[in-house]
Amino acid sequence: MIYWIASYPKSGNTWMRLFLSAYRHGAIDINNPITFAHDDLAPGNHQPLLRKPVSELTNTEYLFVRPAMILQMMHAAGNGRVFLKTHHAVCSIDEFPLIPHVVTEGAIYMVRDPREVAISYAKHCDATIDETIDVMENPQAIATTGNGLYHMLATWSNHVDSWADAENGIKCHVVRYEDLHRAPHKAFKSVIEALGWEYSEDRLHATIHATGFDKLQAQEQENGFRERSKRAKEQFFRAGNVDSWRHILTKEQVQRIEQAHGEAMTRMGYQLEETQDHGSNSDRQRVARHHGNADADRQDERNGPVQECG
Repeated sequence: MIYWIASYPKSGNTWMRLFLSAYRHGAIDINNPITFAHDDLAPGNHQPLLRKPVSELTNTEYLFVRPAMILQMMHAAGNGRVFLKTHHAVCSIDEFPLIPHVVTEGAIYMVRDPREVAISYAKHCDATIDETIDVMENPQAIATTGNGLYHMLATWSNHVDSWADAENGIKCHVVRYEDLHRAPHKAFKSVIEALGWEYSEDRLHATIHATGFDKLQAQEQENGFRERSKRAKEQFFRAGNVDSWRHILTKEQVQRIEQAHGEAMTRMGYQLEETQDHGSNSDRQRVARHHGNADADRQDERNGPVQECG
């Protein structure tokens, strides 16, 4: 069965995977494959199933090959649990479920203040903050990685709702990025317990120390990081900030984010600064919760905003 490590981009997914890998296996090298948490868009997991290069897949063809990739990963694991990293929302395109419930055991879902996401994701993709806010507001938004594959993001609120909503039938443990910074012992311990792993206080302390942001930054400075976007002009492990939006975003940018996502932000425990009425967009924000009517051909034509970070 599949256990998803899921998030909207730039919300701590990589940090969580590195922590889990270090807790499970000891010393961590950020450029070694994270053996138990494969990337669900890794070309190497798709190419054996194809007769042409992954980069030549249309979006519609990707929908056909994705279930086979998932089954292949499960077959390779035998009766074991398969961890897959994803930035997909829990939705369907042309009736193809991107996160199939029938093979899903559970999920760890990382969520981060969207005001910080807008800054970090813009840096990651070498886009402007306003362009990134546009992407975060659009129900048809996708993210490409330059290899012919893509993640269906929908809006930031759609993404959060699709994973955190108990109605989706997925046993999901939600972890706030900010809590990993402010209370790492409690937050990471909750993840270990959610996974049903054997708990060791000493191992937890050692792992938190080994995967501290300063340690990850030092490794990237020395050896680079292969998951860093080719478009990015700064390090992948850039700052890991939790409140930098207060002095980076304009008042208008804060208002845009809070008006679009205030309902989901409040539900996730994020305090609103500028917006009083944040419920007006709730119907539009829920369009993609069960995204059964999304059209793969329309996605091929790139009518929605595309955040290209490959």
